[in-house]
Amino acid sequence: MKDGMTYQAIAEILNISVKEVRKIEYKALRKMKHPSALNRKLKDYSTIELKAEDTIDL
Repeated sequence: MKDGMTYQAIAEILNISVKEVRKIEYKALRKMKHPSALNRKLKDYSTIELKAEDTIDL
């Protein structure tokens, strides 16, 4: 991990081993890097229909 909590701290919070934390991280990063991950996000947003009442006041 680059920033934030250590593997050990996360493992203690989740009550799992450090090895399991690393496996979860590896799997998540691999999924995010896969090209279909971007396609899923784009597809999800492209099917949303916005209405006037859905606007956000800034």
